[in-house]
Amino acid sequence: MGIERVHVVGSGKLAKAVLDEFKAKTDLPVVEWSRRELSARSVVVHAGSGRELPEVVRFCEESGSTLFELSTGSVTVSLEPSFPLVVCPNVAILLVKFLHLMEMAKGRFQEYSITIEESHQASKTSVPGTAVEIARALGVPESAIVSHRDPAFQASSLGIPTEHLGRHAYHRIRIQDGDAELVFETRILGHEPYARGVAGLVAELRGRPLSPGRHDVVEFVRDGWI
Repeated sequence: MGIERVHVVGSGKLAKAVLDEFKAKTDLPVVEWSRRELSARSVVVHAGSGRELPEVVRFCEESGSTLFELSTGSVTVSLEPSFPLVVCPNVAILLVKFLHLMEMAKGRFQEYSITIEESHQASKTSVPGTAVEIARALGVPESAIVSHRDPAFQASSLGIPTEHLGRHAYHRIRIQDGDAELVFETRILGHEPYARGVAGLVAELRGRPLSPGRHDVVEFVRDGWI
């Protein structure tokens, strides 16, 4: 039985961008969470604060629906689900592929000096999931991640455009061996890359249903889906 509809949970700008993307780019019915139907086999995209999450989990348990968890640090971190749960430290496709690249590098750079910096909007207080995944892959303690939240520094030193200071994600990874150095930078501005990525990931599920249990979004790259 295929996907019948999509529910987007959340009231913020990211949830609205995801909702708009589905309505514009897919033929799947997008139903407001408040009008959900338990009998429908759905994909639920959680992009909210977590207030509705217990209700979302119950819905997925009872309907067998797939949950995409976009909010890092939620209670789903320790959940052993009876339904397909896709944990998403990032959903921008380019960044998901980069995370896979970092995953393949696991254990290859531990003898070198590694620094990881991340920058997000000043209002972000949750753990930056992408930075944590990069640190794990490279064997760097999470506590060593350097975070930037000062808009003046972000604009002047990191080159974040002023109009995107309120919504951006930036990472810089530096690996050094004396005078030899590798530097990787990632930059996402606004909500659109995330919204487009979620729609693309969900589209892949229409012909390839996931088994119950936890899934990392990087599996979509490992398995050649994206």
